[in-house]
Amino acid sequence: MILALGGADATVDILRRDTGVRALGMGGAFTGTAVGVSALYYNPAGLARPGLQFTYSEDDTSQQEYQLGIDSAVQYGSLGFGRRRFVNHSSEYVDAQSIGFGLSGGHGIDYGLTYHRVVREMPGAVGSAWTADVGLLLQLTSALRLGLTAQDLLKKDLAADPSLRAGVAYALGNFLFAADSGERYGAEWQLTSGFTLRLGFHQGNPTYGLGLGWNDLTWDYAVEKSDGEHIYRWGLKLGNELYPQVRQYTLFPQREVLLLELDSSLIAGQSDTSLFGGNNVGLDLLLQKIRVAAEDKNIAALIIRLQDMSNSVSYAAVLEELRAELIKFKQKGKYIVVYIENQLSANAYYLATAADKIVMPSLGALVPAGHSLTVTRYKGLLEKVGLTPLIISTGEYKDALNPWQDGFTARQREHLELLVKDINAGLLSEIKKARQIATPNMADIADGGIISAREALAYKLVDALGYYDTAENQLRELLKMSTENVDAASSDLVYITPAQLPSFTQSVTLIPDYSTIVVVDIDGELVDGVSRSDFLFGGKMSGAGTVVQELRDLREKDYVKAVILRVNSPGGSALAADRIYKEVQKLREQKKYVVASVGNIAASGGYYIAAAADEIYANPNALVGSIGVIGQTLKAENLFRELGIKQDNIKTAEHADMHDWGRGYTEAEVAMLRRYQAEVYDQFKLAVAQGRNLHIDEVEILAQGKIYSARRAVDLKLIDQLGTLSDALEAAKRGAKIKGRARIVRQVQTADGWLQFSYNMLTKLGLDKLSIRALPSEPAALKSYIQ
Repeated sequence: MILALGGADATVDILRRDTGVRALGMGGAFTGTAVGVSALYYNPAGLARPGLQFTYSEDDTSQQEYQLGIDSAVQYGSLGFGRRRFVNHSSEYVDAQSIGFGLSGGHGIDYGLTYHRVVREMPGAVGSAWTADVGLLLQLTSALRLGLTAQDLLKKDLAADPSLRAGVAYALGNFLFAADSGERYGAEWQLTSGFTLRLGFHQGNPTYGLGLGWNDLTWDYAVEKSDGEHIYRWGLKLGNELYPQVRQYTLFPQREVLLLELDSSLIAGQSDTSLFGGNNVGLDLLLQKIRVAAEDKNIAALIIRLQDMSNSVSYAAVLEELRAELIKFKQKGKYIVVYIENQLSANAYYLATAADKIVMPSLGALVPAGHSLTVTRYKGLLEKVGLTPLIISTGEYKDALNPWQDGFTARQREHLELLVKDINAGLLSEIKKARQIATPNMADIADGGIISAREALAYKLVDALGYYDTAENQLRELLKMSTENVDAASSDLVYITPAQLPSFTQSVTLIPDYSTIVVVDIDGELVDGVSRSDFLFGGKMSGAGTVVQELRDLREKDYVKAVILRVNSPGGSALAADRIYKEVQKLREQKKYVVASVGNIAASGGYYIAAAADEIYANPNALVGSIGVIGQTLKAENLFRELGIKQDNIKTAEHADMHDWGRGYTEAEVAMLRRYQAEVYDQFKLAVAQGRNLHIDEVEILAQGKIYSARRAVDLKLIDQLGTLSDALEAAKRGAKIKGRARIVRQVQTADGWLQFSYNMLTKLGLDKLSIRALPSEPAALKSYIQ
C-alpha cells in the first residue's frame, strides 16, 4: 500500500508538523537553528553538535488537535532516535520512528541524515513506508547559521515529491532570530538562565512559547493559533546539548579569543579529581592547550580572568612554567590581557606579568612581592596527649620541615632562608623586567606590603583600573578593534574555551612511527604497588609497580627512541624510588635516551629517579635535591599508661614486637634503625654519584637533606639545564638523533568515571566544595601529539 500525502492526511502531520515544542513556539523556524535532538526532524546536520538528552512531549489534553499525540526522542552523542504516535478523530493511527546522525565536515560545515519509517493504520487497511532527509548546516560566522534540508530525497511506498527546506538563524547575545522557507519566522529571548520566552509566525498564524529550566531539566510549552483553533503542546527535556563545548568553525575565518579562568585549583602535573577536593586542573594539560592555541591561526589573543593562587615556595615553579608558555604564545604575534578578579599575591602577580595589558578593579589590591615558608610544629601537642614522636633522619637538613620536630636549627634556618630568598629574588627580577619598573619603586614594592589599585597603577604594576569590560576594551585596542558602542549583548569578541581545543594533535598510523618519544609521569608521592589517588580529598601517588611496568614495556618497543620522565614528586618510599631508578638504567642500556623534566619538585626519591636520566631539565624555581633519608613513627606508651591500657605479649624473638604502638623503642632498636637507614643513604648517594658523574665526596657535600632551587642546582651539577617540558622534549630529540618532527606519546591517567560523576552531581546540587574552572578532566587514554 502506498501512503498518499495530501490534504488532511494524518501522515502529513506526522512527518512535517512542528514536532519540537521549542520549534513550535518559534513558528517552526528551526532549520537554521537545528539544536539538540529536535534536529532529527528539522535538520539532521544539527546532530553533528553532540549532546546527551531525552525529550518527551504531547498535545495538551484540555484542547487537543488529536485524540492522542505523543513524541519522544533521545540524543546520544551525534546520534538521534525518535518516535511519534498520533491518533486523529477518524481513528487513523500513525506511528513514525526516526533515526539520524550528524557529522562535522570541518570549516563550519556540518551534514546529517535522518531515516523515517512510518506505519499507518486506518479502518480496513494497514500500510508502511520509509523516507529519508539529508541536511546541511553552514556556520557562516559565530552568530549566523544557514540550514538546508532535502526532505523525502529517498523514499519507498510514499507518494510524496522531494522538497527543499531552507532556514537561517542569527544569535545576538541572549536573543535568537530565525526564519525558514514556508513563511516561518521566530525569535527567542533568554531572560535568565532558567526562563526563556518565544514568539513566532507560521504562514501568518502567531505562535508563542516559554521554557522553564533548572540545571539539566527543562519544561517547555507552546501554542499556535490557526483559523480560530489552537494547537497546544508541552514537553520535558532531560539532559543538555554539548555544542557550547564544541568549537564552532566558520566558513569565513574570524579572529577568536581564548578565555582562561585561573585560580588555586591549578596543580602541578596531571589533573586530579576527588569527591571533596573537586576538579583540579593539571598544569601539563593547560600547557598543551596553550601550545595548540599558539599554532591556531584563528586565535588572535588570550584573556585571563585571574584569581589569587597559592603563594607557597613550591608553587612558584608551577606558574613559572605556565608563564614561559604564555610568553611563547606572545612570540607568535598574539596578545594577552589579564583581568585581576580581586587581589593577588606574589606568585599570581608574577604570572600576570606575562601579559601585554593588566587590568584590576579600583578596589583590588596586590602583594606583588614576598614569600614565606611556614612549618607548623605538633610535637608539643602530641606529647600532651601522650604520643611520643620518634624521627630518625640521615642528613643534617633532612628533618628541617618535619612537623614533629621542635624547630629549625640555626644551620637549617640559614639554608632555607637562602632558598626562599633565591626564589623571591628570581620572581622580582622578572617582574621588574616585564613591567619596566624603576629601581627606586622596586624598593617600595619588594617589602611585601599591600599595594592598593591606585598605587599599583602609579607604580606601573597594572595598565588600567576597571572591571572585565575594561579588560575587553584593552584587548580590542591591541587588536585594533573599535571600542565604541560595545555592550555585553553584542560583543564583537568571539570567545572559545580550553575545553573546545584538542589536547593533542592525533597521530594514528598503521605502521609504527620510528621517531617516537614517550612521556612517563612520576606524579605525587612514591609508593609501592600501583599508582593511585586519594578519591576523598585528592592527591596523586606514583606506584613503583605501575611505573616499572610502563618502562619495561617501552624498553621492548624498537620504535621508541627516547623517554621523558616528567617528575613532580617530593619523594616517598625508598624502595619504590630504587626500583624505578634501576628500570631507567635498563632503559638506557637498550639505547633509549632518557631526559628528566622537573615541573615543580624532584626531592628525595623524586630526585633519586631523576638522577638516572641522561639529562635533567628543571624550571628555575623548581625544588630539587633533598638527598637523604628520614623515618618517623609515633609511640603511645605514655598514653596507654594514662588511660590504664595494658598489653600482654608473647614473642619468639627479642625484637619481634619492636613496632608495637604501645611500647617505645629500646636503644638497641634505635641503633638498628639508624644502621639500616645509613645503608639506604649510602645507596642513595651512590646512585646520584653514578647518575650525575660526581665523586661520592662531592655528593656528600651536596646531600645531607639540603633542598635547592633549580637555579642553584644547575651550578652544583645536580641538574643539566634550566628549562620547561618543551625544552626537555627538544633535548630528547637531539639525544635520540631524531631529525625533524617527532611523535610524542603520553599516558594520561585520571580518576574513575563514577567519581567524576559523583562530583558533578554534587556540583549540580550546589554542594561542591570548590568551583570548577574552565577545564574538564581528560579521559584516560593513550594519546599523542606532534612536536
